[in-house]
Amino acid sequence: MFWNTSKSPITAEDEEWIKACFHWFEETFHVNLREVEPYAPTKSFIGFDYHGKEDEVLKLVDLVADKMNVQQNSSIQVYFYEEFQPMEFTDEGVLSHYEENSQLTNGRYSKLVDGVYEVGIERTLIKNPIALIATIAHEVAHIKLLGEGIIEENDEPLTDLVASLFGFAVFLANSSLIKMTTWSGNTHTGWKMGGGAGYLHHKLYTFLLGYWLHHQEKTSSDWFDWLEKEIQTDIKKTLKYLNKK
Repeated sequence: MFWNTSKSPITAEDEEWIKACFHWFEETFHVNLREVEPYAPTKSFIGFDYHGKEDEVLKLVDLVADKMNVQQNSSIQVYFYEEFQPMEFTDEGVLSHYEENSQLTNGRYSKLVDGVYEVGIERTLIKNPIALIATIAHEVAHIKLLGEGIIEENDEPLTDLVASLFGFAVFLANSSLIKMTTWSGNTHTGWKMGGGAGYLHHKLYTFLLGYWLHHQEKTSSDWFDWLEKEIQTDIKKTLKYLNKK
């Protein structure tokens, strides 16, 4: 099926919401998004070799908090928890140890007192730095919005969008994309699904990043090559749509 470039790739309601949030972000946080770029998941950005250690996660929390301009007198206490359990493949089938309708999380946020925050990181993320940084950015965005009093009630989609506009859009977009991969063992073969993290569908990230480029009067940038191919393709289609308006 061909993409109809005369129509928005997302709903009109979602398009207006993203545009409104984009410009609300600029006004609220005094950021000119024409002059800043999303970060790329490179060693030069992180600043050190990442080996999946807990102390390195703490460094990433400090890095993200610094990039998102968390107030300098604030303190972030980090803890790790285990919530995701591996599925068990047996001759009888695939066994899951999750309770039905259980709400699994990648991260947790709470405000202890003014200026002191607690962030929880699910341990399985430690081996996945892209999803890890996306989760940290989301939790730090809670600090920016709820902790610093920008909003009064929690808004998870807005939190993802704010984390993205503070520069972490590539991390959140890649983490949001559901990917299916094959697996094989001694007695079984099949497929498994990964990704799909966060509160926004990956199509909304493609529109956001396309709109960001359009806002800067660009068609690409250095961070573009770090995106999943499907997201790159949809951003190009988004730009065609926006340039026809």
